[in-house]
Parts: sequence; structure tokens; C-alpha cells
Amino acid sequence: MPPHSPSDKKDLVIGVFFGYDLPVLKPWIRSIKQTGFTGDICLIALDAETALLEQIRGEGVMVVPMRTGPNSPKVIERFLHVFDFLQKQEGKYRFVVFADVSDLVFQQNPIPWLEKNLIPSGKKLVAAGERILVEHEEWNANEVRKNFGDYFYNIVKHKEVQCGGVIAGYADYVRDMCLMVFEMCVRVPYFGADQAAYIILMSIEPWWSVTLHQTLADAWVLNAQVTSQPDMCDTYEPYLLESRPTFDGSTVRNADGKPFAIVHQYDRIPEWTNYFTEKYL
Repeated sequence: MPPHSPSDKKDLVIGVFFGYDLPVLKPWIRSIKQTGFTGDICLIALDAETALLEQIRGEGVMVVPMRTGPNSPKVIERFLHVFDFLQKQEGKYRFVVFADVSDLVFQQNPIPWLEKNLIPSGKKLVAAGERILVEHEEWNANEVRKNFGDYFYNIVKHKEVQCGGVIAGYADYVRDMCLMVFEMCVRVPYFGADQAAYIILMSIEPWWSVTLHQTLADAWVLNAQVTSQPDMCDTYEPYLLESRPTFDGSTVRNADGKPFAIVHQYDRIPEWTNYFTEKYL
């Protein structure tokens, strides 16, 4: 069979967590379940207690428990765990959405968006940009410099920040992107090199050309820190590539009023945090 065409393949939403309890996980779990998503939902649990694993299963979610070493860089190691999971499930899944867990909610089923936008594009992945250039966003600029040096910073500084909080697309491409992020980071001495590695990978071939690069107008993912965090709005306003999103009291929307399928970093905005936390208790 040709790749990506079998109608019997399932879709998957997957995340990795460590150090969280069920209340922190509930918005992620319950939001995707309430969108009408019919595929598999999986959480890879690093060093979680048995009682928490059972609570998660009680929410109707597949759990894969994993043990790590005492000094394991879990934020990097998670990419290897997702690669390994997808490698072992090769051929089972069509679309995979690998999403951060503690600060992300699903407002809509992500699969119709992927079917409508990714399939016709002929691309294999979709990237969720932060709508600001690397050189204009201090944290990401510093992460690239600190982890990979000025040489790579000069390659990416004029490109948009690409956020690794949501990596989505066809299963084999999500799988292999996770491996590339892990391999770039595994010998870097700093804890959070994954974001910098993802920015670099998404700026070079073949990843640039196989990726659909979405904007806020596409209403795919909102990465809210740069656009909406109250104490950053004035700082980044001159550099935003699109108009800010809005919140109508129940839904985060783009400037055209379209609801985003996924809202990432909602915990940076107190009003949004209060709403989503209470909604998914």
C-alpha cells in the first residue's frame, strides 16, 4: 500500500509528563476527549506512581509507564520515548499530534484541520510558529546561542520561532523529527536544548520543505506566551508578525474570529488559566 493512504489507520494524540498530578493533567486529557476525537490518546508517564497511572486510565487514556535515571534530562528524553513508541507501533497510525501536557488544551478536534490543510498541501508535518522572529524573542535567541553557538544563531536569527510544544503530521515524520531533536540535544550540557534544536531543524532541509508552516490566520495552534502574556505584550508588540488573538470568555480566537484548534501556554494568562482549569476539573 502507498504510505499514508490506508483508511484503517488510526490517529493519535500523545504527550509525555513527569512530576505532575492528575489536576494538572485534566485539562489536556478532558479537552481532547470533549472535542469528539476518536483516535488513541496516550500519555507516556515518566517515573509516575501506580496510583496516578490508575487515575489516568480511569480517564480513558492509554498510559505507558517508563522509569528514568536520577539525573536523566527528562525534557530531552521524552522525545526518545515518543520515537520509540511510534517505532514499535509502525504502520498503526496516520496522523500524530505530539503535544505538551501541562499548559495545553484542545479547543477542537485537530484531525479535521489536518485533513483539510495538511493533506492537500502535500506536506508531511505542520509547524506551529510563535509569530515572531528569533532575533526579536530574547529567550529563544539565548537558547539557540547557549546550546548551539553563534554559528547556528546566525543561520536562524531572521527566521520565525518555531515552537516544539506541538509537533504534528504523519506518524513516520513526527517519529523521526522526535529522534532528530533528541540526537541534537543528547550531548548538549544544558537542560532545555530541545526548543533550540527544533528551531534549527525547522529552518533547514529537508524539514523546512516537508513542513506546512501555519500562521495565526490558519487557526491551528496558538503559542500564547509571546502574543498574549500580559507582562510581555508591550515588549513584543512591535515585532509581532500578526494581530493578537482574542478571548471572548470561553474561546481563544484569531483576529478573524476563528477558534484555534489548540491553545498552548494558556497558563501564562491568568484569565485563561482560571477558565480552562475550572472547565476541566
